[in-house]
Amino acid sequence: MRVLFFSLTIILMAANAAIAQKAIDARAAGMAFSNAADTRGVESAGSNPATLGLKNDFRLEFNLFSAVASISNNSFSKSQYDRYFTTGDLLSDGDIDDILNAIPASGLRADGQARLNSLSIYLPNFSFSVFGVGDAKLNIPKSALELPLQGNNELGRVYSFDEADGADWAGMGISVSGAQSIRWKRLPFDDIILGATLTYYRGFVFDEIESADGQLRNFDLNSNPYISLDGELSLLSANGGSGVSLNFGGLAVVNEKITVGLAFFNSISQINWNTDAERRVLAIHADSISLPFNLEDDRIVDTENVFPLNSFSTRLPAVMDWSVAYSPQPDVTLTAEWE
Repeated sequence: MRVLFFSLTIILMAANAAIAQKAIDARAAGMAFSNAADTRGVESAGSNPATLGLKNDFRLEFNLFSAVASISNNSFSKSQYDRYFTTGDLLSDGDIDDILNAIPASGLRADGQARLNSLSIYLPNFSFSVFGVGDAKLNIPKSALELPLQGNNELGRVYSFDEADGADWAGMGISVSGAQSIRWKRLPFDDIILGATLTYYRGFVFDEIESADGQLRNFDLNSNPYISLDGELSLLSANGGSGVSLNFGGLAVVNEKITVGLAFFNSISQINWNTDAERRVLAIHADSISLPFNLEDDRIVDTENVFPLNSFSTRLPAVMDWSVAYSPQPDVTLTAEWE
């Protein structure tokens, strides 16, 4: 029996990344979550469920507490973030150009995931887990960043905010996983293992930008001396819900040195949000604005409407995960993973 009392790993990644497999151990984090074909024992919780059928030195394992967190974005490296956003220095024109050039046309995308595992139990071919989970994403249109960084110095330009997007949710889950080895002599494998995970989720909070439409039209000295602004934002939110998800996985073992895995996470999933569910629509309209002399309140009209909902449903993101592990020697393992 092996008992893991505490392991805490926090990863801050400036490249695109995600904890799609939701592994909960420090070994997986240290291997950049590439070891889905080589997890053993309690490490298998949250990963390809078929790995529960791999040989393991221990027949009973506990993980009493562990945490994993990830932050990623599509634009800035860690060194760029430290250089431009932590020193407190004023940004030069060159700095602003570097920042905007790093942001793709689709906008600045940021993702964050966290998982807090309060209990995991492993037995051969079986695991049970209780965990908390949180996930957030945000996409800011590039023009929405150009405006505060460069100002409205392009006469007549229309700044669009239509690509704004974002969502976050948090909750807890209870997972039960099982795996079964299948021996088939006609196939060139030492072993074939199939596995499945059933997870019950209890959601605590959910927020999502359903739609975002808006634009700011800059003034033009020749044809339009005023600034106009129009925008509408629809938000979906709830303070509670529940649902389930199913993961499926398979694993092939070759010559006891190579394992190849294929897993489908959240292939079937649905969370029904039915507590304080609502749709909130925010709108703003302004025209005939001239800066800095004409900013009267009566020229800016904003409205907020709230529509209570009985419930609404969301799906967890479906992920297909390929993985491979090769152990040329007992103390050396090479792993790779693609999602």
